[in-house]
Amino acid sequence: MVIALGFTWILDGLEVTMVGVIGSVLISPKTLDFTSAEVGFVATAYLIGAVIGSVFLPS
Repeated sequence: MVIALGFTWILDGLEVTMVGVIGSVLISPKTLDFTSAEVGFVATAYLIGAVIGSVFLPS
């Protein structure tokens, strides 16, 4: 159980890191050329989706 929880914790940290890195890539003109406000909206939508999923979906 401890190993499974540790593995999940590592994956959760990796997910948060990836979301943080992707934000700076989305602003680049070579990719999607988002504004800072659009990146903030995407990050907010991601967070709201994570909260809704954790509250309402059975585990």
